[in-house]
Amino acid sequence: MREFGTFLPLILGFALAASICIFLRVISHVRSRRSGDDPHTDILADEAGHERHSISAEDLTRILGPNALFNPDEDQRFQTLADMSPAGIFLTDSGGDCIYVNQSWLKVSGLNLEQALGPGWVDAIHPDDRDQVWTEWDRAVREEGLFKMDFRMRQPSGQVVWITVLSSPYRNQDGEIAGFVGVNIDISEQKILQLQLDFANRQFRQSELIANIGSWRLTVDDWKLEWSDQIFRIHQLPIGEMPSLEDVMKYYPGEASKTLFRSLQLAIEECSSFDIETDFVTETGIAKRVRNLGEPEFEDGKLVALVGVIQDVTDQSSLREKLRNIARIDELTGIANRKKHNETLESLLGQDNCPVDPVALFIIDLDNFKTINDSLGHPAGDELLRQVAERLAGIPDINLVSRIGGDEFAIIKQQRLKDPDFTQTARQLEACFDDDFQIEGQTIGASASFGAAISSDSALCPESLAKSADIALYVAKASGRKDCRFYNEELGAEYHKSGQLRLDLKSALKNDQLRLCYQPIISLSGQKIIAFEALLRWEHPTLGQIAPDEFIPLMEQADLINPIGKWVILEACRQASKWPDDIRISVNISAIQLKEKGFSSQILQALAAYQLKPGRLELEITETVLIDNVQEARKTLKNLQNMGVRIALDDFGTGYSSLSYLRSFAFNNIKIDQSFIRDAGSSEGTGSIIAAVIGLGKALNFDTVAEGVENAEQLEFLKSQGCDQVQGFFLSKPVAPDEIYNVIAELSGDLAKVRAA
Repeated sequence: MREFGTFLPLILGFALAASICIFLRVISHVRSRRSGDDPHTDILADEAGHERHSISAEDLTRILGPNALFNPDEDQRFQTLADMSPAGIFLTDSGGDCIYVNQSWLKVSGLNLEQALGPGWVDAIHPDDRDQVWTEWDRAVREEGLFKMDFRMRQPSGQVVWITVLSSPYRNQDGEIAGFVGVNIDISEQKILQLQLDFANRQFRQSELIANIGSWRLTVDDWKLEWSDQIFRIHQLPIGEMPSLEDVMKYYPGEASKTLFRSLQLAIEECSSFDIETDFVTETGIAKRVRNLGEPEFEDGKLVALVGVIQDVTDQSSLREKLRNIARIDELTGIANRKKHNETLESLLGQDNCPVDPVALFIIDLDNFKTINDSLGHPAGDELLRQVAERLAGIPDINLVSRIGGDEFAIIKQQRLKDPDFTQTARQLEACFDDDFQIEGQTIGASASFGAAISSDSALCPESLAKSADIALYVAKASGRKDCRFYNEELGAEYHKSGQLRLDLKSALKNDQLRLCYQPIISLSGQKIIAFEALLRWEHPTLGQIAPDEFIPLMEQADLINPIGKWVILEACRQASKWPDDIRISVNISAIQLKEKGFSSQILQALAAYQLKPGRLELEITETVLIDNVQEARKTLKNLQNMGVRIALDDFGTGYSSLSYLRSFAFNNIKIDQSFIRDAGSSEGTGSIIAAVIGLGKALNFDTVAEGVENAEQLEFLKSQGCDQVQGFFLSKPVAPDEIYNVIAELSGDLAKVRAA
């Protein structure tokens, strides 16, 4: 469209010049002989049967003179040339009646020749444009000047066509205006695009006003600034002369000016984009907040400018701050909530902070609150919580009091003393429950248990401090309630020795505290994920995540291997049924499970329940499984393998590593233990062992899987030795079920780490 607009005047001018050169000297002679009485003029008919005048060669020579550049065949060539012209060509008399049109004119108007000649062409003008066209035509006739105009024509079919018209008067031998000769061009497509562009521009300007957004451009060679009218409005400046960048910086006080200038400078140096929010002060002294986005603009690969937008986000920023505060306030009690509590702990004990002064965390849990709530009703229970919050908030010199659970509160205090003593704070907490509470006209006595932990070298992170305080609270409640305990190593040992974890584990499955996460196993030859290993995790309600090496032995002690193991198989099959059909699920199986009667049926039932093909399930066993009961274990595993289930030998190299097992049972995979992989590439002896195991796998026709790949050096070594499959944190940590497809997309789509290593 842009190119067409550039060349349109040239096209019109050329067409008009050609029309004048030929038509004025030829068609005017035709017009003088329309009666047909000139023996040198022939009456021809076009294909539709309409008359079309033609001039003989003798007349053409007599009109144009003996030196004309026409030959005897020029008449017919002219007619052909005119009809081939993409521009409509027309000729009128002094009254405006049309006396000649070419084929392009007829096409754009939709008229036939008979309709076009005379005054009939006027009917083709769109009714809404007709008065304006005649006004302009009258002006051109009166002033004997050019007629130039864009207007619409409506064809007999009803179709509307936009045309641009350029015509010029021509004179007879007496010097009088004899009529107009001109051209028109169909500009419908360009006009529609222009109208759309105009509409878009109006919409954009309106959007700028509504969204309070303005656009800007900064050239990099001279730092010349240009911006839209809306930015003038945002800065409350009069629309007019463009200020310099230096002048603009005056409106951005202190750090805001430095931030903005650094962002501009960095964007130019690195050809990068930026997105920042800064404060600024308007010309009238009003403080505002703006969001500024910029990105580089290139011409022929060279950075020429930065372009971007500014949005006034003052109201949004204020609303965000209000919502931020609301989101951190407990609705019932009006004190801080868990979110604010966590943020405060993080600010005092985060990774970037190393507090000089110790921080104490107190967790307060109301004793027998459920009994009070159930006997007096929830409104009474809510009122008790409000009054407790009010008393706790009255303790002096604390950093934060918050409600972090239903009837659970927390206090954070940083003691700015050389030898801190938090026992005074503990006494103040206990004193909050010395007096009875007045609830709905009733006197209620309430007590609480307290657990406290103080930051130290062993508990500098928020999670460790919170876990220690929770353990102290648990011991306090277990000791008879209405007690306060401070966490120390002895108390921690007491907690673990008490066997509480074992008791908690028994209810973990029922209380939905167990979950599976999945770590991908990747084929090095295919460079894609072929399986996920299911890994059991326990999220303790007070202690947080318990390490597998801590709770899995407890499962055996508490006779929980079979019930939890059965759940693991069912859950793993359920999740795998949602994955692509070419991805397997790998599940660890213990010797206790293999000994259970009906274990094979249990596997088949899980597969059937979720319509999972047996080949998509892989059971991982350790060497100890075979040692315990090699005959029975081999029989059970062989039956499962005959059904299509895959069997893998896990942690190869950590037990007896008897080659007789590999000879007597056709494992699908063997997994090289991560203790070997850790030294791969750095220890010659370890590398030789790994190479031997991989070679053994190729000789016995099973795949080798390297566990615990943690860096590129290890991965490169395994690739060089021909290892079949790998897994480890270098490629992906274990992920939750809802992250599976993200991992598949990231690793199977690119596997940049595998190829780069």
